[in-house]
Amino acid sequence: SLDMGNSVVHNFNLQIGSAVPTISIVPIYFHMLYEGEHFVDTVLLTVGKTMETFETGDFSQFNWSQNSNPWTITNVAPYAGNYCARSKSGLGNSSKSSMSITINSVMDGTLSYFRKVSSEEVYDKFYLYFDGAKKDEASGNVGWTQVSIPVTAGSHTFKFSYEKDYSTASGSDCAWVDNIVFPGMGTRVVEDVQDNVGIEEHGMNNWPIAVYPNPTTGRCNMESNSVQIQDVRVYDIYGKLIKNVSVNDFSATLDLSSLSNGVYVVKIIGENQSVKTTKIIKQ
Repeated sequence: SLDMGNSVVHNFNLQIGSAVPTISIVPIYFHMLYEGEHFVDTVLLTVGKTMETFETGDFSQFNWSQNSNPWTITNVAPYAGNYCARSKSGLGNSSKSSMSITINSVMDGTLSYFRKVSSEEVYDKFYLYFDGAKKDEASGNVGWTQVSIPVTAGSHTFKFSYEKDYSTASGSDCAWVDNIVFPGMGTRVVEDVQDNVGIEEHGMNNWPIAVYPNPTTGRCNMESNSVQIQDVRVYDIYGKLIKNVSVNDFSATLDLSSLSNGVYVVKIIGENQSVKTTKIIKQ
């Protein structure tokens, strides 16, 4: 048993096949049974690092946008590797040098990066803008420092900017960034309903139940000839309950036509709290 406020750590070893492309998002489904309660959740695993290291020697690895005073690539004292990005040299007063990128994060995560600044303290600053809002700033002589910012799932724009006031320049009068890790980027792997990933049951043994059609464009049927179905619960890939249908019969029909295309985890609860969990693909 697990007392209130305590936690238990479980370690799992996962092996990713060599055929899985880099920067892929692989859903890892898991189910927990605790004191009769059954919980469904999903962890989205990114294969490969979605990191901008600038080791290509240019800005070609990701889709960067620059303003009229673009950042450049330099091989002078990067944080790691051979290259990093530096704001424009000789930037005029009351000017800014900015580069931005828009990404679509498929899950909550963290943006992290290393930055260094050499500027007139207080007046000439480095900024990180997150969807237009300032989330980080630094000025003066600041060595390589890692910054981490929480990011929710969805489309977001990040802008790295060095901005000068109306007079005076100090130090190298610029900022550098390196090893930018973007959260939740990647391509979801194509689901295979035949691989039995996510299939789990407990309670009554040998509980055969048919789930069809799967994949489906709308309706999905569930039929059992031995255990009466009490409830059907549908969860999204993040474990959020989005549909709960009471049945009390040996068959049930789910209408998924209003849901977005994707993968859903379905928990079928039978009499005596027997449970069968599977996944359904909505197309």
